[in-house]
Amino acid sequence: MKRSLLSWTAFAAAVLLLSALVIVLRPQKAAVIRTEAAFEPVGESLWINQATREDWESLPGIGEVLAGRILEFRAAHGDFASVDELILVDGIGEKTLQNIQAYLTAEKGKNTREDH
Repeated sequence: MKRSLLSWTAFAAAVLLLSALVIVLRPQKAAVIRTEAAFEPVGESLWINQATREDWESLPGIGEVLAGRILEFRAAHGDFASVDELILVDGIGEKTLQNIQAYLTAEKGKNTREDH
Protein backbone atom coordinates (compact mmCIF):
# COMPACT_ATOMS: atom_id res chain seq x y z
CA MET A 1 0.00 0.00 0.00
CA LYS A 2 2.79 2.38 0.87
CA ARG A 3 4.48 1.66 -2.45
CA SER A 4 1.34 2.46 -4.53
CA LEU A 5 0.79 5.68 -2.57
CA LEU A 6 4.40 6.66 -3.16
CA SER A 7 4.07 5.87 -6.88
CA TRP A 8 0.86 7.87 -7.12
CA THR A 9 2.46 10.85 -5.34
CA ALA A 10 5.50 10.73 -7.63
CA PHE A 11 3.24 10.54 -10.69
CA ALA A 12 1.16 13.52 -9.54
CA ALA A 13 4.31 15.56 -8.83
CA ALA A 14 5.67 14.74 -12.30
CA VAL A 15 2.40 15.83 -13.96
CA LEU A 16 2.42 19.11 -12.02
CA LEU A 17 6.05 19.74 -12.94
CA LEU A 18 5.43 19.06 -16.63
CA SER A 19 2.34 21.30 -16.61
CA ALA A 20 4.36 24.12 -15.10
CA LEU A 21 7.07 23.69 -17.74
CA VAL A 22 4.51 23.77 -20.55
CA ILE A 23 3.04 27.01 -19.20
CA VAL A 24 6.45 28.65 -18.74
CA LEU A 25 7.94 27.51 -22.05
CA ARG A 26 4.95 28.06 -24.35
CA PRO A 27 5.49 30.62 -27.12
CA GLN A 28 4.27 34.08 -26.26
CA LYS A 29 2.29 36.23 -28.69
CA ALA A 30 4.24 39.19 -29.95
CA ALA A 31 2.80 42.54 -29.03
CA VAL A 32 2.29 44.97 -31.87
CA ILE A 33 3.00 48.50 -30.79
CA ARG A 34 1.86 51.24 -33.11
CA THR A 35 4.22 54.16 -33.06
CA GLU A 36 3.47 57.76 -33.91
CA ALA A 37 2.67 58.67 -37.48
CA ALA A 38 5.55 58.60 -39.93
CA PHE A 39 5.44 62.38 -40.33
CA GLU A 40 4.39 65.37 -38.29
CA PRO A 41 1.25 67.34 -39.14
CA VAL A 42 3.02 70.69 -39.04
CA GLY A 43 4.64 71.58 -42.34
CA GLU A 44 3.85 68.32 -44.12
CA SER A 45 0.61 67.26 -45.73
CA LEU A 46 -0.45 64.10 -47.47
CA TRP A 47 -2.42 64.65 -50.66
CA ILE A 48 -5.36 62.30 -50.17
CA ASN A 49 -5.95 61.77 -53.87
CA GLN A 50 -2.43 60.46 -54.41
CA ALA A 51 -1.81 58.66 -51.10
CA THR A 52 -0.74 55.01 -51.23
CA ARG A 53 -1.76 52.23 -48.86
CA GLU A 54 1.51 52.71 -46.98
CA ASP A 55 0.84 56.45 -46.67
CA TRP A 56 -2.60 55.81 -45.18
CA GLU A 57 -1.27 53.15 -42.81
CA SER A 58 1.30 55.61 -41.47
CA LEU A 59 -1.50 57.79 -40.07
CA PRO A 60 -2.74 57.33 -36.49
CA GLY A 61 -5.78 55.06 -36.32
CA ILE A 62 -5.55 53.90 -39.95
CA GLY A 63 -4.67 50.24 -40.34
CA GLU A 64 -4.48 47.88 -43.27
CA VAL A 65 -8.25 47.33 -43.56
CA LEU A 66 -9.23 50.99 -43.36
CA ALA A 67 -6.46 52.00 -45.77
CA GLY A 68 -7.90 49.49 -48.24
CA ARG A 69 -11.41 50.89 -47.82
CA ILE A 70 -10.16 54.42 -48.50
CA LEU A 71 -8.41 53.31 -51.68
CA GLU A 72 -11.47 51.33 -52.82
CA PHE A 73 -13.73 54.31 -52.18
CA ARG A 74 -11.43 56.62 -54.13
CA ALA A 75 -11.25 54.15 -57.02
CA ALA A 76 -15.04 53.79 -57.13
CA HIS A 77 -16.01 57.45 -56.64
CA GLY A 78 -13.05 59.43 -57.96
CA ASP A 79 -10.92 61.99 -56.21
CA PHE A 80 -11.97 63.50 -52.92
CA ALA A 81 -13.00 67.16 -53.23
CA SER A 82 -12.11 67.79 -49.59
CA VAL A 83 -10.64 66.03 -46.58
CA ASP A 84 -14.10 66.10 -44.99
CA GLU A 85 -15.35 63.66 -47.66
CA LEU A 86 -13.34 60.91 -45.97
CA ILE A 87 -16.27 60.64 -43.56
CA LEU A 88 -18.12 58.84 -46.38
CA VAL A 89 -15.67 55.92 -46.17
CA ASP A 90 -17.02 53.02 -44.11
CA GLY A 91 -15.04 52.91 -40.87
CA ILE A 92 -14.08 56.57 -40.69
CA GLY A 93 -16.05 58.39 -38.06
CA GLU A 94 -15.83 61.87 -36.62
CA LYS A 95 -13.07 60.91 -34.16
CA THR A 96 -10.85 59.25 -36.76
CA LEU A 97 -11.33 62.15 -39.14
CA GLN A 98 -10.37 64.63 -36.41
CA ASN A 99 -7.26 62.59 -35.59
CA ILE A 100 -5.95 62.60 -39.18
CA GLN A 101 -7.16 65.93 -40.61
CA ALA A 102 -4.00 67.81 -39.65
CA TYR A 103 -1.94 65.39 -41.76
CA LEU A 104 -3.99 65.72 -44.95
CA THR A 105 -4.80 68.00 -47.86
CA ALA A 106 -7.13 67.59 -50.82
CA GLU A 107 -5.51 70.38 -52.84
CA LYS A 108 -3.67 69.15 -55.90
CA GLY A 109 0.01 69.81 -55.80
CA LYS A 110 0.03 70.49 -52.06
CA ASN A 111 1.56 67.14 -51.14
CA THR A 112 4.87 67.79 -49.43
CA ARG A 113 5.82 64.16 -48.99
CA GLU A 114 9.12 63.59 -50.78
CA ASP A 115 8.16 60.19 -52.22
CA HIS A 116 5.34 61.58 -54.44
